[in-house]
Amino acid sequence: MNRYVQLAVLFAINILLQTACSSAPEFNDVRDKDWKLMEVRLRTESAFGKDVIFQRSILTQEGFKDFFTLRFDSERVSGVGCPNRYFGPYTLSEKQAINIRPMAATLMFAMSEPQLRESEFFAYLEKADQWNLVKGNLELNSKNNEGAAVVLVFSSAD
Repeated sequence: MNRYVQLAVLFAINILLQTACSSAPEFNDVRDKDWKLMEVRLRTESAFGKDVIFQRSILTQEGFKDFFTLRFDSERVSGVGCPNRYFGPYTLSEKQAINIRPMAATLMFAMSEPQLRESEFFAYLEKADQWNLVKGNLELNSKNNEGAAVVLVFSSAD
């Protein structure tokens, strides 16, 4: 009987390990989708655990609803800043690490700027070092110019 209990325990552990491994997000769930920036959060120890730097609702009120988008294909990232289109290479590695290399962008002049400047958005993307899917949203962990942790939260536009 002890042998049956041991086999049952090993079987249960195997099932748990397979379930845990399969629950990690796959980059295929991110690739070839259009994403819109919804929020930029500065990670701090405030009462709510986050300070919001950027919110799409304010961007939309300012008349910039189609800006700050993102799309990954098999080799590069692309999208629309504000107002320029951009693209650049990226690489993935273990533990959801991402490296977005310097990007190229068109050179259109913006008549006005929203609360998040395009150059800040590009800098956040180029400093991103980790990605994750949280409740259907793409999160890129990055840093600001002072080295503080920042999270870019994108929602699927599909």
